[in-house]
Amino acid sequence: MLCVMKEKSYSCNTCKERFGRRWNADRHNSTVHSDMAIIFNNKTGSISKHKETTQRYDNPRNIYQKSPSYKRFKEMKNNFSPFRKDDLEMEEELKIISIFGKLKQPFEDLEKLLSDNPENIKIKLLSDMVIYSLTSSNPVKSLQEEIELCQSLSSRQKIIECVSKGNSLTPGQTYAYLNGLIKNGRYYKRK
Repeated sequence: MLCVMKEKSYSCNTCKERFGRRWNADRHNSTVHSDMAIIFNNKTGSISKHKETTQRYDNPRNIYQKSPSYKRFKEMKNNFSPFRKDDLEMEEELKIISIFGKLKQPFEDLEKLLSDNPENIKIKLLSDMVIYSLTSSNPVKSLQEEIELCQSLSSRQKIIECVSKGNSLTPGQTYAYLNGLIKNGRYYKRK
């Protein structure tokens, strides 16, 4: 039996994984790297930073240098900086700025979720969450998981208060009672 293997001409610049089809590489970029990686076609020289934009360059290192945003940023940076950075430093700085841009929405969501806390506690929690997320392999996903955890904890507290008042139980008794119900439930056993 003859088997034809598709040549894996698309590669991820972050983890070096290779793909035979661009949509597989783009999906990988989206799910694994939150669109922070660059997908490069080794045959044609095309670069796909995001699913929506694919550009063709002779050299993948030139991806930022040929973009309008790079030129605007470089102009702005040169006007306001006492020293001028070379293109490699500028490329690295743009990557970092891009990551901060992707962290903006989850950070603001966390900030809103933690707004009921005293200011010093809120700042400490946010600071720790950001530092932890930046040490992970996917900072955006890490912050989104923190959001889900905060939402779950808030929901748990509201549910305990409601059931506690409705059944004349202390919050401690309610917590133990609800945990028991969950652990003995079908949904918990399936997970």
